[in-house]
Amino acid sequence: MSSPLRFKLLATVSAIASLAVAPMAYAAPTLVAQALSTMAPNSWQRLNLNSFASVIPQDSQLPIQTFASPTTKISAWSGAAWDSTRGNLMVWGGAYNGYEGNEVYVWNGSSGLWSRGSLPSQVNPANANGVMTTVDGVNNAPVSGESYDNLVYLKNVDRLGVVGVSRDGQTWLNADGSVTGPYFWDPAKADPNKVGGLTGSQVNPATFADVVGGQMWQNRNNGVQLNGLFGVQSHGTSDTISVNGKDIVYITDEYDRLWRYTVAGLDPATDTWEQIGSRDALSGAAGWGSGA
Repeated sequence: MSSPLRFKLLATVSAIASLAVAPMAYAAPTLVAQALSTMAPNSWQRLNLNSFASVIPQDSQLPIQTFASPTTKISAWSGAAWDSTRGNLMVWGGAYNGYEGNEVYVWNGSSGLWSRGSLPSQVNPANANGVMTTVDGVNNAPVSGESYDNLVYLKNVDRLGVVGVSRDGQTWLNADGSVTGPYFWDPAKADPNKVGGLTGSQVNPATFADVVGGQMWQNRNNGVQLNGLFGVQSHGTSDTISVNGKDIVYITDEYDRLWRYTVAGLDPATDTWEQIGSRDALSGAAGWGSGA
């Protein structure tokens, strides 16, 4: 019998493969196209040729606050986004209070192979405000968290957008407790042997002195907070479209409010957030799930 982890991987990759039958602006990845040409209707086919677990960092390169395996990036409240430029699936997340690694993982739709996009950052213990940050600071790399359906690929700026996270019901925070984020990750800089932030921010730098910083992350530092609620950054659902050369992200938050986040370019000053819908009361059942 397949393990739950393998089942989830099959389900995710099969769903991505199904997208290739629709008209797209890019060629379907070789492996996905080959699978679609031979699969019978209502059938499954395994596409990954190596395991996700085979590319996770060794234990001595995991953050000291880690209490769980990096495999929680698939099994616990984590999301993924499809890089339509390269034909890759990008995974980021982690179970807060379980796995604190902020590394990205990539499944290649042409080769069928999993790889690691970066090494995890070391994380500072919680400060007097109860806030944990990476050792190189919030502007250089995010702490991990439950990403839900908050990952999108922004084609115009060629970035993985991590537009929301839940850390025990809160979003990313500055050391003083104020809201920060969202974060963009540059897939062109992916390197399994570099830490995502600055040089020296890796776990155990004395032992792994050859690891350098890839400077892969950008903190947009314009995340929304309303009435003390962090719902737009947790438990969200999201999807993106391109309009007049801009990446437009639609996001529902924990309280079913609908947001429009417009990314006009790589300068965060050009970003705009708009609340364009809500329900009558910020109470009742949460709207967790996924959206398109």
